[in-house]
Amino acid sequence: MSIQSGQAIEHISLSIDHIFKSLTPVTDTEQRNSPDVFLQALNLDKLKIELDLSTDPVGFSVSLQQLNLPEPYKQIRQLKFNCRSLEVQTDDIYCQGKTLSIEGLFADQLATSTDFFFHYVISKKHLLISINKLNAGQGVISADLSLDEHNWSVNFNAENINYRLFEPYLKYYYKDVLATIEDAGFLLSIKGQLKGQRAQEQAAQNKKDKVSGLKSLQISGRIKNLHYTHADDLADKIGFNFKYQLKNTGTGFHDMALDLKNISGELLQNEIYLAFTAKEQINIKLQQDPVSNILTVSRFKLKYPGLFDIAASAKFKLNQKQPLKDFHIAYKLNDLEQFNKLYLKNILEGTDYEGLQIEGGVKGFFARNRKNIQLNNVFNAFNLDFNDQIAVIELDGELNWNNHKTPSNSPASQLSWQELHLNKLPFGQMHLKFVTFNDRLKLLNETDIPLFDGALHINALELTRIGEPADEQDKNKGMTITIDGMIKPVSLKLVSEHFNWPLLDGKLSAVIPQTTYNSHSLNVGGAMLMQVFDGTIVFKNLRIEHPLEESAVLFANIDLQNLDLASLTKTYNFGEIEGRMEGQIKDLQLNSWQPVAFDAYFRTPKNDHSHHRISQRAIDNLSSLGGASGILSRSFLSIFKTFRYDKIGLSCKLKNNICHMAGIEKKGSNAYYLVKGSGLPRIDVMGFQNEVNWQVLISRLRNIQSANEAIIE
Repeated sequence: MSIQSGQAIEHISLSIDHIFKSLTPVTDTEQRNSPDVFLQALNLDKLKIELDLSTDPVGFSVSLQQLNLPEPYKQIRQLKFNCRSLEVQTDDIYCQGKTLSIEGLFADQLATSTDFFFHYVISKKHLLISINKLNAGQGVISADLSLDEHNWSVNFNAENINYRLFEPYLKYYYKDVLATIEDAGFLLSIKGQLKGQRAQEQAAQNKKDKVSGLKSLQISGRIKNLHYTHADDLADKIGFNFKYQLKNTGTGFHDMALDLKNISGELLQNEIYLAFTAKEQINIKLQQDPVSNILTVSRFKLKYPGLFDIAASAKFKLNQKQPLKDFHIAYKLNDLEQFNKLYLKNILEGTDYEGLQIEGGVKGFFARNRKNIQLNNVFNAFNLDFNDQIAVIELDGELNWNNHKTPSNSPASQLSWQELHLNKLPFGQMHLKFVTFNDRLKLLNETDIPLFDGALHINALELTRIGEPADEQDKNKGMTITIDGMIKPVSLKLVSEHFNWPLLDGKLSAVIPQTTYNSHSLNVGGAMLMQVFDGTIVFKNLRIEHPLEESAVLFANIDLQNLDLASLTKTYNFGEIEGRMEGQIKDLQLNSWQPVAFDAYFRTPKNDHSHHRISQRAIDNLSSLGGASGILSRSFLSIFKTFRYDKIGLSCKLKNNICHMAGIEKKGSNAYYLVKGSGLPRIDVMGFQNEVNWQVLISRLRNIQSANEAIIE
């Protein structure tokens, strides 16, 4: 640039090369923090600044052929700025132009341009820079920067910005997080405001804490068409409106709030599938005290207007082994049937609870404050059905629980239902009052639960160690149920019809002494008495190990007293026998519900004065059990339909899969009486096999049953 005497300066042009050449060389010790070296490291190439003094106002332009930015930012090329109006007044410098253009800022081949304005107030040291509608692919960005001696702020608005434009930067800074994401994308529309202090002001106020100058951040916008693939997890067409707020006290993070609304799309995460309806809302508010290191979640809310409302709060003491100090969650589910269709059905698909169906409403809360824990649930017309294993109809009431060691400070709970089905066993309408505390549940009053035409009467019921995991090595661990009660007479006809069993006759009643049950075993504390077939069956020393497993083992001694044979044989279609029977099954053992050992006999009681008659078919069936079959049909006695008998008896001692058989008394060395006849025509039924393979005997019984089912009388 040269100026001759008498000439006016109309144009000034300055190249960045002139500046670099004028820089003073620095030593090695100065190099690290030298601003001159920093400028040289930018690799500025042919940056030109021009002033056109021939116009009024003065023209101002800047051009840059190339700017090599550090990774991961794109190389900037062909930056051009033309200020058509640069005005310098006593206290103001401002410029308004319309030709700021850049290539390569967002993508290698992408060119963008924008309206540009800046204004500097000298006395206040205040700078305002405005960029309007900077093109970014198919989207646009606008921003206003305000900077004074102490503070700064940025207002911005971006519309339809494609994830691809900033994907390289995210992957560069969050490569460990995003490395395994196979595909991702979304469109972002966002507007907001950032406020802060300049670094020197921040340091002056708090020299001990190194914090950013950011004081507050408020942004809102919408993400649409969010998708990603990560191993077996994926999201598709996710969209939501969001609002985010952040406040900084000057000592670190203080207050953060996030609102998400109108959530839509599909999500598969950790094998849980969710399909959003655009009505879901999420609201989060956090505070952190960096001095005490306490993080407070003052609000965490999930909401679907009219369907559910879930609100939680919590307090954490960070950097501790058990950071959670306080926790509270309140929930209200107004329509469980709709909630199940929209969410639970998808979440439970493929699990053991896939068939769960629920209806009605439930509300309640769970709270933990220091060492105190409390739970409350209120049910309203609640219905549940799970794969025919359990069904509840019209459940109402309130369930309370706390972790107190005694029931004195525990509020009572009460539940009522119209119907309850457990493994298809139907219980009728009832009302329960009980108390739950710590790991226990205790019934507060005796109660009758209707069952068919009778009832299950419960004198006492208690659950202990609720929630404690079972331990194969320690049988005293795991939840235990203790019950004492009785079954009031139930019609066996109704029971058999309900379960599609052979038609049973008479009534069933039972005394259930103190019985304990857990995952290891079921133990009956005393003799369990059942009234059935107009007689009595008494179970003694009844014990079942691993009752819920296929490998369950049962031990018992059973006494049969004065059973009505007419009712019994009619039930099992064995052939009619009139009279009474007694018996005993000692040392019974079932493995996987199959007999492996017992010592049993069945016989006519002494001094039995009932009417003794036996049908032809019953004689043939007893004969086949003793090793002979069809004998009666081959004799002249086949013309008689029934016969009188004196006594009947059969015994079997099962050991090592062999049944050692006997009858009422022996006849000779190999035979024994099964039926000893009486009167005329007289018939005796004999057995000839002393040892029979158990599976063969079972096969004979099955054949008898099958043959008898085909007979129509």
